[in-house]
Parts: sequence; C-alpha cells; structure tokens
Amino acid sequence: MKYCLRLLGALLFLGMVAWNGTAESAPPLDRVAAWRQDLQAMRNALSGPSTIPQEDGPKTLHGQKDFARVYPPERFDASLREIEQEIPRLSDEEIALRLKQLMASAHVAHNAVFSGKPSFQKTLLLDLTWLADGVVVGGASPEFADSIGSRIVRVGDQPVEEVLRALDPYASYETEAWRRVRVVRMLQEQAMLRHLDLLDEQGRVRLTLESAEGKQNTLAVPFAPGPFAILSPSEARREPAPLAERHLQSYYWFETLFERHALYLQYNRCANDPAHPMDSLVREITASLDAHPVQRTIVDLRWNEGGDSSILQPLIEALKPRRQQTGKVYVLIGPHTFSSGLLNAMDLRKRLHARLVGEATGGSLSGYGEVEYFRLPNSKLLVQYTTKYFRLKNRNASLEPDLPAVTTAQSLRERRDVALEAALAAR
Repeated sequence: MKYCLRLLGALLFLGMVAWNGTAESAPPLDRVAAWRQDLQAMRNALSGPSTIPQEDGPKTLHGQKDFARVYPPERFDASLREIEQEIPRLSDEEIALRLKQLMASAHVAHNAVFSGKPSFQKTLLLDLTWLADGVVVGGASPEFADSIGSRIVRVGDQPVEEVLRALDPYASYETEAWRRVRVVRMLQEQAMLRHLDLLDEQGRVRLTLESAEGKQNTLAVPFAPGPFAILSPSEARREPAPLAERHLQSYYWFETLFERHALYLQYNRCANDPAHPMDSLVREITASLDAHPVQRTIVDLRWNEGGDSSILQPLIEALKPRRQQTGKVYVLIGPHTFSSGLLNAMDLRKRLHARLVGEATGGSLSGYGEVEYFRLPNSKLLVQYTTKYFRLKNRNASLEPDLPAVTTAQSLRERRDVALEAALAAR
C-alpha cells in the first residue's frame, strides 16, 4: 500500500543541490570552517528572527516558536559545541546525523533535518511497515517479492527491537503512532544502518525474516536511490488491487459502491490537484449523491500526511445539507493521518457527525506547526522547523478512533482492509 510513500519520499529531494563544502558567493572555506559556519547559521536561524543567505537570495525567518522551551539553550549550545569539536574526525554523513538527532530531541514531529547527499537517498529494496504485531514487509522489489508479509526478527546480528530503539533518538515525533512511522522509515535508509554498523562489506543489510508458519530465513538486501518499483502484496500475487490501494498516488478520488449502498472517497493529500481541482471533485460527488443517495459515505484519510487543511472545506460545506443523500459518515484514520490530515478528520467528525474508524493517528491533537525551511550555506542540509503552537486538546496525544480496526501481519497477508470492512459493516 505504500508505493506512493516511497515515491513521495524520493520526490521530496528532487532538485536538491549536491553536497559540497564551499559557499557559492564567498572564497572557499576549509571543511572545518565551512561546518562551523553552518552550525552558527543553524543556531541563529532557530533561536529567533533572522535573515539567512539562500540560493535565491536572503530569506527572512521567524525562528522556532518557544525556542528556549523546545531546545533549552544550554543543552542545545552544548550539543553544537560537541559537534564542532568533533568535525575533524566525523564524516559529513555523521555530522548530518548528529544534527538530525539534535532537531529530533525536541520531540516536535514537524522538526527535522534532510540531506541531499546520495547515501541518504538510498533506501532498502523492501517497504517495511510497523504494525501492531511487529515490523512486516509490506512491499518489495520484484526480486524479493516472496518476502512480502514476513515479519522482521533480526537486523544483522541484532534483534529488530534493539535496532528500533537505537534509531529512536533520530526520529521526530509527538505520538507513539508517528514514532513507529518515522523509525521504520529510517530502518530503510542506508545511511542510518551504516551509522549503526549493520551493513555488510557490499553495503547490504542482512535481514532475518519469519513467515506466517514460523519458518525463518535470512536475506541480504541491497539499497538503491529512488524512485523504484515496489510491488504491493496484490501486485506480487498478480491479483486485483483492493479498493484502497487502487489510486494511492492521486490527490483524491471517489467511487460509488452500488452493491454496498456506499460512497468511498480517498483523500491522500491536503492540496488542490492542478489536473482535477477540488471544485470539480465537489461537483462530481454532489451530482453522484443527488442521483444515487447512499446509506453511508466513507472518507479515507489513512495516507494523508497533511498540507493545507482548508482545501477540503468546500466539500464539507456541500455535504452538510445533504445528510439524506450521504447517509452516515465514516472517516478512516491511521498512523499516517498527520498534520492537516488529522485536522480534517476532526472537522469531519464535528461538522458531519462522522465516526472515526481505524487506528490512532500519527498526528497529535496539539503541537507545533506552521513549517518554515532554510538551507545551511555550505552543506546544503535542509532544516525544517515550526513557528506556531496549536492547542486543540492534550499535546502528545493521538486522535483515537471511535471504532477501532487494527491492521496486523495476518490481515496484510490475507489482503483484508479491516478498517474499510468495519466502516461498511457498522450500524
């Protein structure tokens, strides 16, 4: 189900400038001086309003909201000094990882450091997902298709649980659900596993897998720069894709399920699709409902990691007076429901009296948002931070479903969409 996530992860870095150690508009600096300049630029940009040189000209930044609380200055500065002192012995990759760890220390889900360095763009030829019963192969490149549905039990010579704990300090999260999303993504990055000394001499990672029958086998899995093809379980079996997997790369789409007297809408991205604007979608859905009223309307937000929460408002407004046509409204949520995706779920529950179905969201009911970015002048690391605090309810708390429906390794192997099943069966 996650081909689009692998693709989106790769697209995030398209166009990033290659790693280099000199500033374009200044005389060449030696490597240590260049990194020192980057560390100071990072401190200045996060600690308060500032202007920082960028490739397209000076950029005015607001600084991290509540900087002194989020990153206590004494501790933050001590971490920067420690990195500065170790620059001569650390590789560029290791310094980038130290800065990732520093940004993650605030436990603010939106705060992060991204690198355009090729080693950070090489990811595993497996797509892993952390389910309720462990880390499972949810998809794979064709040569590893037989591994889909297997559970990971060891990474190298270490139990997978120990490796997940070692990755935790580098993950930015506010909820347990988002921690799992972020950590399992890092488990697929070559740079992270090299840092943990888990690669073999060929740069591969040896994974011990356990099948549904309890049989174990070990694979040496390589990494590659994305995007590349990842087969879903259905594609690996050459079976039709389940409804929720048919158009994961689309911003949004819908289908009327006539035999189930239901309308299914999948909303994957809080953005206006240039090829299919939201106002067109609203006209299509309302026309369908007016012609063919349904008993239930299902809005799937399980893969919506955010964007602009206002994009969905025209549809909500159009559905409010059509309660007879929509029937009961159900919203599917899960660990990848994050940021504006979570806000939309809350809005649908409040304004359309929707019931939430699925699993706890990755997004938090309260927390820091309103993201800004800047690049460090020499390393070109992209730093993402937050400028506002949104208090909805309790911070560090997920939005919980009204009707729990948990995906497991068994349901993934059986190609069962337990959340959609629950919404279709609800009374």
